[in-house]
Parts: sequence; C-alpha cells; structure tokens
Amino acid sequence: MIRTLVKNISGICFSAVPLKLIIHLTGQNTILPFYHTVSDEPLPHLKHLYSIRTQKKFMKDLDYFLRHFKPIGFAELFNVAMGSGKADRPLMALSFDDGLKEVYDTIAPILIKKGIPACIFVNSSFAGNRGLFFKYKASLIIDRLENLGHPTNLYEIINSRMGTSIQRRSQMIRKILELKYQQQSILDSIAELLEIDFDAFLKVRKPYMTAEQLKDLQNKGFEIGSHSIDHPLFSDLSFDEQLRQTGESLKWISETFNPACRFFSFPFIDDGVKADFFEAIYKKEKPIADMTFGSSGLKKEKFLFHLQRIPMEKSRMGASVYIKGEYLYYIIKSIGGRQVVKR
Repeated sequence: MIRTLVKNISGICFSAVPLKLIIHLTGQNTILPFYHTVSDEPLPHLKHLYSIRTQKKFMKDLDYFLRHFKPIGFAELFNVAMGSGKADRPLMALSFDDGLKEVYDTIAPILIKKGIPACIFVNSSFAGNRGLFFKYKASLIIDRLENLGHPTNLYEIINSRMGTSIQRRSQMIRKILELKYQQQSILDSIAELLEIDFDAFLKVRKPYMTAEQLKDLQNKGFEIGSHSIDHPLFSDLSFDEQLRQTGESLKWISETFNPACRFFSFPFIDDGVKADFFEAIYKKEKPIADMTFGSSGLKKEKFLFHLQRIPMEKSRMGASVYIKGEYLYYIIKSIGGRQVVKR
C-alpha cells in the first residue's frame, strides 16, 4: 500500500532524527503496536496475508520498544485513558490478534523473559480450533495453487465459481484474497475442488490456542480481549450485526475469562464504523465494552476510550524504521488536519 511505502521511506530518510524529538513534536506519547504471530517456519494459512516476523526480528523490535517506551498492560492503558495514570516516559501497549498458537508456544516465553505485558484478542468462534478465519482459508487455497503450479484447467473451474475470467497468476491470487466474509461459500467450494479439508487442518495443525492455554497465559499476567465472533469487516455489516458481533464475543470473553476490563479490537479496520456504534456500546446505563481499538496507526479519535493500534506486519521493515515512519506520517497528515478520525 502507498501509505506503508510512505511510512517506510519516511522512517529511512529521517533515521538520524531522534525519536524523542519526533514524539515531542506530535504529542503522541503512547503507541499500540500489534502482531498476529511470530514464526521461524512458513505458515501456509498466514504466509500470503502478513509479513510475519521471525523470532530474531521480533526480539529486535522488542528491544527497540524497550529503549524508547515503557511497556504497560491494557488495564494500565485504560487508567491512562481515564486520566488517572501518569508516566515519566512514552508508553507502549502490545497486543496480538486472532489468538494463534505461536503466542503460547513462542511469543509468551519471550515476553515473560523481557518483562513485557500484552493483550491477546480472540475470536470466540475460532478459539479451541472450532472454526477458521476466511482469510486463512484464502491463504491455504493460494498455497495449494502455488504447490500445484497454478494449472490452467483448475483456473477455468475457479473462474466459473467466482464469476471471473482470470488467466494471470497475480490476478488470481489478488482476486482470491479479495473475496469477502459474505463470500466464504466460494472459498469453501474452491477448497473442495483443490481437496483442501479445513476441518482436518484445524484438527491436525491446531492454529489457534485453546481456552485452557489462554487461561494459563492470563494467570501469567496476559490480558484477554475480544476480536469479534468470526472476524468480519465491520463496515460491511448492518448496525445490528455490528452490535451482535461485539456484544456476543465480549460476553463469551467475560464468561470464559472474567477479565477486569472488557477490551474489544476491531477485526481488520474500523473505517466506516459510525459514531452511533460507539455511542451504543459506551452507553452510561449499560456499556458493552470498556475500551475499543482500531488498527489505523497513529491517529486521534473523538471517543476517549477508542484508540488506534499500529499494525506492525504491514511492513517488512523493523520497528526502528516503521515506528518512526508512523510518527512522521502523522505529522504529514496533521498539516491537512487528517490526523483525526472522522465518524
């Protein structure tokens, strides 16, 4: 994406400028970086979606964060948002989306050793490997096509199911990745054609953590939040379905983990989500959530308890480049008054 390219170039060009000065110029003293997973091995369900960090690159990111920011948990972040928490240095609250098993096996031991807290955002329909995110299905399909060499005879059938006439490999990959939440039946149909068994994948690979593993991490100081029921793009949903995805998933989180605060991170992005949604979930009489999070990078929000996180896997650059690029891009947006999210 152009925005990611601009951030990367900005971070490289201004590498000599002290981050402390850039933070001072923006007044943005808190960052919320997030990842999905960390792995030294290729993961077929993620490899076509994100730029996954190796353990070495992830630890390099963490060391950079620790040099420039004080790591805090999301409960402390909530206190900061309420105005009751203060810090003598910039803050960093780390999180992970989708509740993937590498968080338990690989990431948590690293974070515990370094003394970094984190929040794990989980989809209630996927925890315990009860279902599979539709974008992960798309990545598995693309991986199978790559292994088969993208045969033209399969393209003909796939085109008939998508209503397309694509011949080029790059266009086919892009089109499969563009299929929406509401088009999952097409993905299931293509998977059947390619003899991909998603249920078997869930049973054998077990890509998600179980509730027991999540509880174990919670007992070790990690926080658990909601990432919706089954990961739709909220701008494609009706207002009532937006509330259902939020309310039911947070109810499951509350009943399963009994967290001190109810945190919700939007799947994908929160672009297009109107002000009335936030007014509904933050009702004084009976709020649905205590705090919510988007993924649009450094931006200001109208709502006090809604913050934007930084998607670290958008870029192949390390944190030392990308975080500085985020701050510089914020300054660029501020010139035109575009650093504030409009609802």
